[in-house]
Amino acid sequence: MACSNGSFRLDSPAFADGALIPVIHTGEGLNLSPPLHWAGAPPGTGSYALVLDDPDAPPGPWVHWVLFNIPASLQRLPAGLERSPELPNGARHGRCWGVSTFHRLGYQGPQPPAGRAHRYRFQLHALDGPLPLGPGCSVLELRQAMAGHQLGCTELTGLYASAASGQPTDANVRQSAAH
Repeated sequence: MACSNGSFRLDSPAFADGALIPVIHTGEGLNLSPPLHWAGAPPGTGSYALVLDDPDAPPGPWVHWVLFNIPASLQRLPAGLERSPELPNGARHGRCWGVSTFHRLGYQGPQPPAGRAHRYRFQLHALDGPLPLGPGCSVLELRQAMAGHQLGCTELTGLYASAASGQPTDANVRQSAAH
């Protein structure tokens, strides 16, 4: 299911869609997950799953965060969400930090190589109920479990370039956003 920003939408008070992600939310800063807010979920939503990836990573889409079984009653995540395998509200972190092999749990902020800005896609999936997966599953296992259970999807994209590259110019932000 392709993500669509129809009536189901995902926002962050930390950055606008297509804008730069603040350093505090990156691997070069405090590596705190950004606050996220959503609204307009499809009727029948029973849980949410969130995947953050970098489609511009040289080896392929680099997974930075997997969080699933987010209760349907929630419409926001706070900044600096804890990285424990299972949160008090029942949401579970999957493994991340890689393309096909994943070694970390919880949010791992942008940390691209030197060069132009990379895109970071926060994809929130509305599902018909919780998934029968334990903490530490991979994004591949999550996507397989979500098959047939997705009611909708929304996406928020942020940009970030390594501090070693200097801040991205308007030109390379536009170039990155065009991908």
